[in-house]
Amino acid sequence: MGDSFGNELSGSPFIGIMGLFCYALAKDKVHDEYFQRLRLESVIWTFALSVFLVMVLYLINPNLKIEAALLVELEVTGFLLIYFFKKRTYSVN
Repeated sequence: MGDSFGNELSGSPFIGIMGLFCYALAKDKVHDEYFQRLRLESVIWTFALSVFLVMVLYLINPNLKIEAALLVELEVTGFLLIYFFKKRTYSVN
């Protein structure tokens, strides 16, 4: 623990791998331009939110070290959640 306690964020690669595996198996039956647009918007939102989150975390604790694997896991999870809710909103309408 010592000096670095609270200055490092790490995650389990298992979560990210499982998320990618589930996404790879869940293919859309209809591949049209709208779903491509949904994916693009989801990627943009995910990127913007991850940049915002990292900036806020560094403002709170400038000595914070975030592992790249954790950031990728958070982005994959964020993308899946955003895409799911956008797609669900489309399906309801």
